[in-house]
Amino acid sequence: MSAPISRDELRHLMDVLLDKRIELHSRVNAIRADIGNRLSPDFSDQGIELENADVLNELSREAIEELGRINLALQRIEAGTYGQCSDCGCEIEIKRLESVPWALRCLSCENKRGGQAVSDRSGERKRFRR
Repeated sequence: MSAPISRDELRHLMDVLLDKRIELHSRVNAIRADIGNRLSPDFSDQGIELENADVLNELSREAIEELGRINLALQRIEAGTYGQCSDCGCEIEIKRLESVPWALRCLSCENKRGGQAVSDRSGERKRFRR
C-alpha cells in the first residue's frame, strides 16, 4: 500500500493539472478559431482545408476529453478523494500520479481493466485503453 500524498505533492500535482487545463483551453480555442476560417474560393484548396478541419476536429475532441479528466481530478482534490483508487480505495502510487495526474485507479486496478501497457520515461508502466 502506498503512502498518502503529502501536501507539497498535492499542491504540485494541482499546479500541474491547472497548467495543463490552461494549455488545453488555449489549444481548443486556437483549433476552433482555425476551423472557423472561411474556405478558400479555390475548389482544390477546399478539399485540403476540409481534410485539415477533420484532423483539427479530432484534436479538439481529444483535448476536450482530456479537459474532462483534468476537471474530474480537480473535483476529487476538492472532495478529498484525489489519489485514492476509484476501484479498490487504496492510495494511487505517487509515481503514477506524477505521470498521469488525472489517474482514477492504482496501477494494479488499471492493469485488471486490461489497458495496453506502455512504459513512460520514468520506467513506470502506464495502461491505456484501446
